[in-house]
Amino acid sequence: MTLTRFDRLVWSILAVLLLALVGITLALPRLGLPAPQPLWGEQGVGARGPVGLQFPRSVDPESAIQAVTIIPPVEGEVKWEGERLLFYPRVPFRQDETYTLSLREGVKARDGRTLKRAFAWTFTVRSPLLAYLFPSASAEIWIQNPGTAEKRAITQTGGRVFDYAVAPDGETLVYSAYNDQQGMDLWQVRRDGSENRKILDCGADWCLNPAFHPQGTWLAYSRRLAPIQQGAQPGVPRVWLLDLTSNTTQPISPDPNVSGSEPLWAPVGRRLLMWDGLSGGLRGVDLEAQQSIVIPSDMGMSATWTPNGKAILFTRMVLGETVAYAEVYRYDWDTQTIERVLGSSEMPRDYSVPVFSPDGQWMAVGLREIQEGPARQLWLFRPDGSEGTLVAGDPLINFSSFHWHPQGNAIALQQITLGSSSARPQVAILDLSTHTVSLLADDATFPQWLP
Repeated sequence: MTLTRFDRLVWSILAVLLLALVGITLALPRLGLPAPQPLWGEQGVGARGPVGLQFPRSVDPESAIQAVTIIPPVEGEVKWEGERLLFYPRVPFRQDETYTLSLREGVKARDGRTLKRAFAWTFTVRSPLLAYLFPSASAEIWIQNPGTAEKRAITQTGGRVFDYAVAPDGETLVYSAYNDQQGMDLWQVRRDGSENRKILDCGADWCLNPAFHPQGTWLAYSRRLAPIQQGAQPGVPRVWLLDLTSNTTQPISPDPNVSGSEPLWAPVGRRLLMWDGLSGGLRGVDLEAQQSIVIPSDMGMSATWTPNGKAILFTRMVLGETVAYAEVYRYDWDTQTIERVLGSSEMPRDYSVPVFSPDGQWMAVGLREIQEGPARQLWLFRPDGSEGTLVAGDPLINFSSFHWHPQGNAIALQQITLGSSSARPQVAILDLSTHTVSLLADDATFPQWLP
C-alpha cells in the first residue's frame, strides 16, 4: 500500500501526539502535586472546628491523613470528604493560641504525582457570638457580640420563628418557622444573615426541634403530621433525619409505635436521644448498631449525653411527703445500669438536667432548695456530683437554659424575676471568674453560642 502525502502527515501528527502523551505521563510524577488550600478565612475558625485542606487533585486519603499534624497538639478526629481533609477537635480550640497545621511531603495523588515539599499554615480562633430569640412572643433570631454589644436580626419572618439550632462550626443556623398553611418549615441562614433559604418544605406538617450532627452533615428534627381537621392537634411527633448534602429526608424508624421529639445527638455522632411519649420514656438509638433502648421517665426530654456519648444523664421525679422534686440519674449504655448522680433522701433538692462544660470537667445545674422558695439557682458540679458550688443565686430570680461559652469561662443563660406579672424572660451571661451576671437582652429566650 502506497501512502499519500496526506496519509504521511496524519501519521506524523499522531506519532507526535503519542510521544507527547507518553512524555506527559512520564513527567507527571516529577512535576509534583500542587499545594492544597486551607479551608478557613482571615477571621479565624470556630472553636469547635473543623479546620481542613482542599486538595486540587484526587489523592490517596490515607497518605494525606498520615501527613497532617497540628501544633500545639490537639486530640481529635480526621475525616475525608470528597477531596477535603477535615480535622474536628475533641475539645474546643483555645482562643488564646495560634495553631500551625502542617502537611509533610509525600502525599500521593491517584495520577502518580506526590507532594514534593512540606507546607504549613497558621490559624487562630475567632471570638464567639451569641444568638437568641427576640421578642419572646413573636420571635426572630438575633445575633449579638457580647464584647461590643453590637446586635442584629438575621431572620425577617414577621415573628414566625419557633426554635433553632446552631451548626457545630458556627457558620450557619437552622430554624423552624410557621408557614401560611399553619405548618412549620425548616430554614437555613448564615451567621451574617445571608443565604437565608428554605431547606425543607413541610406544608401543613410541623417540622421543628432541629439538631445538628456533631460534624454538621445531618440534621435530626421532629415532624408532626398535619391535623386531620381544622382546629385539631397535629399528629404524633416522630424524629426524622435530613441529609444536608443531598437534601433527602426519612423517618428514623418505620415503627408506628415509636414516637420522638426534641432529638439530641451524642457527641460521638452515632447515637440519638429523644422523648418517646408513646413508650413513656427516653429513647436512645444507635444508628450504626441498629440498637434501641428506652429509659422509663415521666419528665419529658429532660436529659443529656455525657461527653463520651456512653451514658445519659436524666431527671426523675421523686414524690416526697409534702412536695415533688427532681433528681439526676445516669444511664450507662453498655451495662444498662442506672445510678443516682445528684440527689439525696436526707437532703431533698430539686435539680435541672446538667449541661456539661466544653472540656467535660464541670456540669452547670439549676438547683432549687426545697425549703427556700421556687427559684432555681445556678450551681456547678463535677461529673460525679461532687464539689457543688453556687455561682449565681437570687431568691427572686429563676435561672435556666444554660449554654457554655466555647472556652468554658462563661455561661449564657435565661433568667426571669418571679412574683411579678409583668416580668419578661431575659438573656444574660455569667462570668465564671467574677461570678457576675450581665444582662444582654430583655424579653429574649433560648441563648446559644456561635463559635
